[in-house]
Amino acid sequence: MVTLTEGAVSAIRGLAQQVEDAPTGGLRIADGGGGALQLGVVQGPEPGDAVVDAGGAKLFLDETAERTLDGKALDARPDGNGQLLFTVGELA
Repeated sequence: MVTLTEGAVSAIRGLAQQVEDAPTGGLRIADGGGGALQLGVVQGPEPGDAVVDAGGAKLFLDETAERTLDGKALDARPDGNGQLLFTVGELA
């Protein structure tokens, strides 16, 4: 399963506040086609999604994302322009 850093937990909690039903909302990562993963803020998981709940941050993963991110760490931080940047790395 993917591990969330403190930066990712904070970012996902902040993004979830944008959805109408924030207590069930979170970030969903899914197969975007062509070998890419797609991120989106959603109200809840899709059927079959794996759910990661860390510190109140909810991350929903489709089968492809779950397999791709297994054993990895998801981090988030602002880039040089203040935009949120999610990165995936090896567990420390």
